[in-house]
Amino acid sequence: MDDQLINRIKRIYAAIQQVEETDFSKLEATTGSIGDLKTVGVNFRGGISDEQINNLAYTAIHNVAYLRDHLKKWAKVSGANAETVEETIRNSQPLKIIIDLAESDKHGYPSRNGGLSGLNPKILKVERFMQGKSGSWVGISFALDGTPTVQGEGAIVISGTVVDADENHLGDLQEILRDAVASWEGLLGAMGIAF
Repeated sequence: MDDQLINRIKRIYAAIQQVEETDFSKLEATTGSIGDLKTVGVNFRGGISDEQINNLAYTAIHNVAYLRDHLKKWAKVSGANAETVEETIRNSQPLKIIIDLAESDKHGYPSRNGGLSGLNPKILKVERFMQGKSGSWVGISFALDGTPTVQGEGAIVISGTVVDADENHLGDLQEILRDAVASWEGLLGAMGIAF
C-alpha cells in the first residue's frame, strides 16, 4: 500500500478530530462570585479566535475534498479504475458540497458554474459550540471549582450552517463532513484499501 495515500487518509481523521472534542474535562470554566453568590461560566470557544476556528473547519474540508486527487493518482499507479473515484463523487451530494466548499475557499466565492453540486454552497458563521449526538441529549453542570459533569452524549464541535447561493439550508457542516467521509470509506473498502 502507498504510504503517502495512507498518511493522507489518516490526516482526514486527524482533521475531523480537531473539529470535535469529546473530552469535556478540557473545558475551561471561570469561577467567581457576585456578593454571596458563587458563579461558574464556560465559553465553548476555548480561547480560539474566529480565524483559528475557520482555519480548523477549512482544514477538515480541504483534507476530505482533496483525497480525490490522491485516490485518482493511486488508482492509476496501482492499476485500479480511477473512474470509480469520480463515480463516488457523482453519487454523493455531501462529497460534492465539501469539494465545492474547498474550491470556493481556494478560488473565491461564488464559482462560475455552481460547482459540482450546482448549488454554490457556502458556510454561514463558523462557530464552536456544544452539540448533542443525533437521537440523544447532553447536559453539563459545573461544580463550584469549575469541574464539569456531563450526562448524555455530545461533543464540542466546530461547525456552521451550510447554505446554497440563495441561502437555503443544506445542512450542518459536521454532518456533511461525516457523510462525505463515509462516502470515501465506502470507496476505500471497495478498492481494498485498508488503513
